[in-house]
Amino acid sequence: MISALGLIGGLALLIYMTIKGVNILIAGPMAAIIVALTSGISLIPPLAVEGAPDFAIPTKYKIHSLNDINKI
Repeated sequence: MISALGLIGGLALLIYMTIKGVNILIAGPMAAIIVALTSGISLIPPLAVEGAPDFAIPTKYKIHSLNDINKI
């Protein structure tokens, strides 16, 4: 029930903000945040879950700073 109200509220906020002249690139994400918060959707999903593959490329050189690049 709360998610339906959030969806209607987000749509109403989007319509209101665009009528008032707010840029759609600002109004859209704000309305989406309202919908996400009321629907229980996480705003920032976990980026690293257990068992996820590691896409780091192993190198034989350890570069810690820009000065180390000149030594290679």
